[in-house]
Amino acid sequence: MKKFVKVSLWIIGVLALFLVVAVSVLDKKADTIAQKMVNDFLSEHPLPHHEVTVGSVNVNLPARAVSLNELKIFPDNTVSLQSDSLENHNLLNVQISEIEIRGVKVWKFFRKKIIDVGKITIENPDFTLTLSGKTIKNKEKLSTSYIQRKILSVDSSEAEKINVVIVNKFRINNGSLKILKHAESKPEFEVEEYSVFIKKAQFDPDKIDDLETAISFKEARLLAKGGTIQTRDGLNTIYAGMLAVSYADASIILDTLRIIPNYSKVEYGRAVGKQTERFAIGIDKLEVLDVNWNEMITNDKYMIRYVAIHKPYLNIFRDHNMPFDTTNFPQLPQESIKELKSYLKIDSVRVINGYLEYEELLKEADKAGKVVLSQLNATCYSITNDSAVINNNGSIVVKGDFELFGKAPVQIEIKLPLNDENTDYILSGSMKDADMKIFNPYIEHTIMVVIDSGNIKQLQFEVFAANDTASGNMHLLYDDLKITVLKSKKNEDFLKKNKFLSFVGNAAVRNQNPPKGKPERVAEMFFERNRNKALFNYMIKTLVTGFIATIGPTDKHIRHEVYGGSTQQKRDRKQIQKEQKQEKNQSKREQKKEDRNKRRSERR
Repeated sequence: MKKFVKVSLWIIGVLALFLVVAVSVLDKKADTIAQKMVNDFLSEHPLPHHEVTVGSVNVNLPARAVSLNELKIFPDNTVSLQSDSLENHNLLNVQISEIEIRGVKVWKFFRKKIIDVGKITIENPDFTLTLSGKTIKNKEKLSTSYIQRKILSVDSSEAEKINVVIVNKFRINNGSLKILKHAESKPEFEVEEYSVFIKKAQFDPDKIDDLETAISFKEARLLAKGGTIQTRDGLNTIYAGMLAVSYADASIILDTLRIIPNYSKVEYGRAVGKQTERFAIGIDKLEVLDVNWNEMITNDKYMIRYVAIHKPYLNIFRDHNMPFDTTNFPQLPQESIKELKSYLKIDSVRVINGYLEYEELLKEADKAGKVVLSQLNATCYSITNDSAVINNNGSIVVKGDFELFGKAPVQIEIKLPLNDENTDYILSGSMKDADMKIFNPYIEHTIMVVIDSGNIKQLQFEVFAANDTASGNMHLLYDDLKITVLKSKKNEDFLKKNKFLSFVGNAAVRNQNPPKGKPERVAEMFFERNRNKALFNYMIKTLVTGFIATIGPTDKHIRHEVYGGSTQQKRDRKQIQKEQKQEKNQSKREQKKEDRNKRRSERR
């Protein structure tokens, strides 16, 4: 992209110099003179491996304007690709219908060596960059260094005379952009249409080596639509709809973003050759507000106040029929953020009305188990790698709610400590009034069990994970739990009821909590992290241990006390339990004493 900017600066700078000369020479043959100057310049400063042609040059002296029509840049006939070389080399193909420069202040150039232009307009630029992957024989490569040395400098003696270039208004209308790999027809990157507007721009030629500081402006706007990117691994296509970027408004607004897998769910894993998550993502609208452009451009610091993600859709699919990758060790989110080379500080990210679907296809299974989270609304606070926040024991905090399988409201809170390397995450949540049959789309195809009936009255959980080990408490109150254990047979597409295992299963599980005449069962969760899997798996598997402990037949991971409450309430409960035990023991002692006295009386 920098090459495109520099080539554009070259063209504009040359035309501005032509206009300065043309205005100073009041001749009726200005068009002819300007045309000859352009042709002479192109002959003296060739673009390596390319031809540059111009249809016509028109000069309007009263308006201090010059226009260049039908500019074309394309590879010349000297290009020779060697099949035995793999060195990267880029080729340009550019067509611009018109470049117009208007309102040049000639006196500023002669007195102060300043090029001051009122307006520059570029119409219909069609830009194609081909990444050939080959070496061009006996020719110097078209590189950034070559452009800035040979093209932008124009002439070393002339370049020294220009102190600054000022453009009051700059426009690109109806442009298009493509980046292709050699011998491939499908673009690696494409923008169907874009427009650019820049106001009060200044360019310092002395800083050409660093465009970030060489160019400054008061306002800049970019409008683009139909952007397409092929990921380097060829597995996915990223599509963007309408993009609006504003420097003055400090905003980025994107309508429609899609990440589309290039393979079906089953074929995707085969293309990778191992187990992996296949992501299909859609976002209706993405808003990035209060962007600190100055820090981003000059200091590589990404400072953003607010990000809103409207109606995101996410489908995750994992195929367990593929070999498991034991060499992959995904980091926790806070670890990845802290290791970013660039500074990052996002105050908050809000997800609005999202939808998440997770599918898991087990080995030799005909159908994937599915978990659905709908009506997902969440806010993530303090996403940063700021050392001050980290040293102050800051955390990334996520608070949200969703409907599990579209029927059961759930509230969650997640804390990801930035400073405590020993703490992985802290998770808490709750759910009320849910039909337990909502879990069937997942458990039917993963553990071969169907819930026939069951009602969750209340669910609360707290998890603390540290040093790759998670533990916590789950308080699950439910009743009327009945299950069916399934079996599959070869050459049959459906699962059948296993009557014997269903009988055993219903006898083993506890059909309600609290059990009749007994206190509520509170499960103690415990799970050791599989470092080959991500945070989502870490959390879900921990919660599963709580469900199993609650409904299971043993009391191995159960504590019989009411869940939650303040510290004082817990102490009060323990004191009551202690007093009840003392009263019971005292009653037993008194009963024994009375029995002894009775036996003594009978002997007498």
